[in-house]
Order: sequence, then C-alpha cells, then structure tokens
Amino acid sequence: MKTNHAPFGVPALLAMSALLGLLAFWVSLGDLGRPFPGFLLIRDPSGTQWYIAQDTPSWWPGLRTGELLYADRVLAIDGHPLVPGLNYMALYAQAYARGAREITLRVARDGHVFDARAPIVLYTPAMLLDLTLPTVLVRLCVWLLAVLVYIANPAAPLNRAVSALGALIVVVIGTFFSGVNFDATGWPNRLMDVGWLAATSFLGLSIWQATMWFTAAPSERPAWRVLRAGQIVLLAGGVIALSPYLIAKVLWWTAGWSP
Repeated sequence: MKTNHAPFGVPALLAMSALLGLLAFWVSLGDLGRPFPGFLLIRDPSGTQWYIAQDTPSWWPGLRTGELLYADRVLAIDGHPLVPGLNYMALYAQAYARGAREITLRVARDGHVFDARAPIVLYTPAMLLDLTLPTVLVRLCVWLLAVLVYIANPAAPLNRAVSALGALIVVVIGTFFSGVNFDATGWPNRLMDVGWLAATSFLGLSIWQATMWFTAAPSERPAWRVLRAGQIVLLAGGVIALSPYLIAKVLWWTAGWSP
C-alpha cells in the first residue's frame, strides 16, 4: 500500500536528535572546572523545591561522607534561601574564590531541618565520564539502530515509525539533565528543554505508530480504523500536553514564574 509521508521527515528527526545529543555533551564539557558541592541538585516539577538528585554517583564527594543522602531537600545554600531565580552556581563559585572548600547547606529530611556541610570541589573529567558515559553509550546505540532500520527500507512505514521512535528516545534520555546545573538558562539548555518536552509529549504517539504498522495491515479495515483513531487521539493528546507546559516554560524563562 502506498503511504504519504514527508520524504525528509525521519532523516530530519534523526539529525535533530543527534544534534541535541551533541549539544548536551557540549554543555557538560562547559562545566569542567566549575566549583560545585560534589552532588547534583534537581528541582521538582513545582519549581519551588530542590533535592539531591538520584543521578549523583554515590562515590562523589558530596555524598561520600554520608552526611547528605539522596532525596534530601536543600532549603538554603550558604545562608541564601533556595528560591526560584537564585543562582546557586554563583554561590559555589564565590565561596571557592574566597578560599572556602566547604559550604553550609540547610537541609530537610524526614520532617527534620538541620545544617550540613558539603565540600566545594571542581567538576573534573572523571566526573564528566561518570555522569555522561552511560547515557552517551545508550543514546549512540539507539541512534545507530534507528539509522540502520531507516536505511534498510526508507519507504517502509514500519521502518520509518521505528526510526522516528528511536530518535525520540535518544532525545528523551539525552537532554533531561546535562551538566551540573539543572537550572541553567542559557540558550543551549532552553533548546534542549524544548526538545525534551516535545519528545516526551509525542513519544506515546510514536510508540503507537510503530505498533500500528507492526501489528495490522491496512487491508484489515476494522482494526485499521481503530488504530487510526488511536493515532489521532494520541496526536491531539501530545499537542494538549505540550502547549501548556511550553507556555509555563516560557513564563519561567521570561518572568521567573509559572503556574
């Protein structure tokens, strides 16, 4: 059966996923030599609370002593309440510049609030490998597989659907958290943020399309109608999910606030 498709749609998606992956690695490289407390800090979806990220390797200096634990909520850094808009990376840099090699954190854990000390260390190439090597290898394997599937038969709908799915997976796993500053607002971070939002919003649609071409032939009219209806529903759902989230992101970037 002949199908209509954009001739450069999947290649463009594969190229975009590769470029975003390279951009994520470039952002990580830019963090080399930056002072930080030896752990990753991540903001929750509300945008008002920060926690020690589970992605932090347990052997990094910030967690090695056992004083800080995964999922500890950080309330303040060096006496500054941790609120939206606070440049905590600048606080680390200022402390390091004045010769301090530790910084005081206000931490909440299991209903208790206490002060803890965290080391101020420089982000090293070894830390870069700890943080990026596993995801880089996974992304590379998925991307190469997607490219090979597409090259095998570019005109086949199933090949195109599987390749597109692989490209979206690469974006989802590769752009969520790049470098040591989760709240970075530079243009590369914003571009990766938008890419991640779009990829996650339409990942379900991509999975559905691959499943649709794999499980039912267009000649099977009743099943095909149901699958087509599901495709339309997921497309609409992706647009509905992406739009308010994207608006909230723009508000966050421009006004420092979002609903």
